[in-house]
Amino acid sequence: MRIALLLSAWLICLGAQAAPVDVATLDRGTWPERLSSPALFDVASRAEILMFAHTLLASESLDEPALKQRLGLKIINQASIDDLRRQLWQRLLENYTFAQQSCEQDASFCYLVENMDDLREQAAKFEVSDNSFYIGWAGPSRAFHERYLDEQLRKAALFPQISSEIARFGDHERNGDELNDRMFLLTRRLPAQTENAQPLLRAGQQPANPRREKLGHRCAGAVPGPVRRHPGLAVPLP
Repeated sequence: MRIALLLSAWLICLGAQAAPVDVATLDRGTWPERLSSPALFDVASRAEILMFAHTLLASESLDEPALKQRLGLKIINQASIDDLRRQLWQRLLENYTFAQQSCEQDASFCYLVENMDDLREQAAKFEVSDNSFYIGWAGPSRAFHERYLDEQLRKAALFPQISSEIARFGDHERNGDELNDRMFLLTRRLPAQTENAQPLLRAGQQPANPRREKLGHRCAGAVPGPVRRHPGLAVPLP
């Protein structure tokens, strides 16, 4: 009986897995403006948030068989997927609300969003016209967010049989959600020379005191600056 149970569990996990897909990437050079100020950074943030929200909303129209086909999986954890979507919508609303604070300086991608219903409504209507200044960004951004969302949904679909950063097993784990906007943890190895790492850390004119760590040590002399957290991402200003 024990062998049969183990074999059944193994077959379930095997059926849930699929061939790995390419990681979502985006050429930031498609954005037509230099992010030289917090206000311009907020413009880019609003645009990316709306594009991702549009993609997320469209995915909700898929029924379970269609979602399985899209993710390339035979078995999915629908409850985990629904929980991820709720978290993503909440984070999108929080970040868009924050990014709206500079709309008086630049109104690009500014819409009346006061609650979740407003955000979903704007996401449903969001599109970039063919004669828009941002049309060169729209196509690559849409493709990136579709692939990135599929990555996140796939991880949620496989959880907890296959663990990932998509969900935690307990409060002892950290995934970055507890960090405030424009805050991040740098957890990978830095270049050997600090001055070579600083271009990666330098961001804008107004410091926001982000916390940066390197294998248990503070980065001495690192240049502080703002970053914006997108769903699953921490994107520094160039």
